[in-house]
Amino acid sequence: MSPVYATATHIPTGELTRTLGPFDTRHAACVAVGEVVGQVLTWERSTTGTYVAEKYPMLWAVEECEERSSP
Repeated sequence: MSPVYATATHIPTGELTRTLGPFDTRHAACVAVGEVVGQVLTWERSTTGTYVAEKYPMLWAVEECEERSSP
């Protein structure tokens, strides 16, 4: 199973400001984001399969990342 990460992007500037993870599941990542922002967020699935939620001025995204194999 691929690790799951949550990232926060500052909406006005597009700057990546925070990364949480790795998590075992998308649910665990979404719960962790809720704890960071102090409220339960409404998550929507984007066309790329990433789950996103807005807590202005941040846009949070939760997605699985392919594991990189070590040589």
